Amino acid sequence: MSNLTWGTVLDIAEKKLSDEGNDQWSQAELLRLGAQTLRKIIALVPESYIIVENIRLISGTKQMVPADCIDIVRPIRNMATTGTTASSAITFGDLDVMRQCYPDFASDTSTGVVQNVMRADEQGRFYVYPPNDGTQQIEVEMSKVPPLPAYDAAGDWEVETIPLSDRYASAIVDGILYMAFDDDTDLSGNAAKAEIHYKRFLQILGVTKEEDSK
Repeated sequence: MSNLTWGTVLDIAEKKLSDEGNDQWSQAELLRLGAQTLRKIIALVPESYIIVENIRLISGTKQMVPADCIDIVRPIRNMATTGTTASSAITFGDLDVMRQCYPDFASDTSTGVVQNVMRADEQGRFYVYPPNDGTQQIEVEMSKVPPLPAYDAAGDWEVETIPLSDRYASAIVDGILYMAFDDDTDLSGNAAKAEIHYKRFLQILGVTKEEDSK
């Protein structure tokens, strides 16, 4: 968690936009772009906001993360039926390798202990092995959409800290600038400015345009 506030983030963005009086972009609009930037960062770098929680499994191999989470980052351990009794550790497996080496893995006898978690192609979906009996919980690290800023006229949002670490502060500013300029490309030079900040945004996150377009 950073000590940088949303008020400071918007001050930086307004100076770079040469719009400290908010004649072109209102604070409410810039804060909305800040919230969109957070979502984009999490989508591109799931590890940027991680929680540790239990997932109650359903019967079988195919599973789903909770609705307020995005994807599994790392499985940790079995937590029995109550979710409070820790037992054996769980390792990541490869779904393609499992299908090739053991195509009938989903028809194995159901048990209450998970050995492997395997990510699926669809975000938020994962598989467990052996098939689960539907009574167990497992502890995992998951990526999640962080608390998003909401504008209020009283200015309470200004003292809220950004929910990511300081390493993403510059990416948040560049994301806001990219979207602000991109929303107003009718003005000369804004398209080029949007592209510059978009490239900086991706560079800070360590991803490519190709990865962003997936």
